[in-house]
Amino acid sequence: MPVTDLPNAALVEGFLASCTNSEDASLVKLLTIAEQNSESAAKILRRCLTSGRSLVAYYPGLGGAAPAKATLVGSIPDGALYLV
Repeated sequence: MPVTDLPNAALVEGFLASCTNSEDASLVKLLTIAEQNSESAAKILRRCLTSGRSLVAYYPGLGGAAPAKATLVGSIPDGALYLV
């Protein structure tokens, strides 16, 4: 069963259990920190999986600017998580 067929209640956990890309898994773990409401986090993850959106972690201490035309998801340790 594709992970996108899972209901929102199981989507994040199902994605993390089946994910083979460590960077993607790390970003989804950060998603659960930035958006502590599990239903909202699942909706954001579903958008990433079905609509080509991406999660981007931004750490201001490393320099650079926050992603342009991005939506702030929430705070993460030492930075912020955006949906682009």
